Amino acid sequence: MKLATYYKNEENIFCRLIDLKEEELSSYDKIYFFSEQEKYPEIPDAFKRANNIIFGGTAFTYNY
Repeated sequence: MKLATYYKNEENIFCRLIDLKEEELSSYDKIYFFSEQEKYPEIPDAFKRANNIIFGGTAFTYNY
């Protein structure tokens, strides 16, 4: 939410939240997948296959 709000308000760039059930991801320029959980989150297969995903957050950086 914070990232989408920043781009919408500060950069005047359209952003929206994507449902994890969405299968067609190629129409997006970039998709940010962030998780602050203590364990690695479940990532849908469509998101794993997409080449426009940027992963971030403590779930990905601290190798829980």
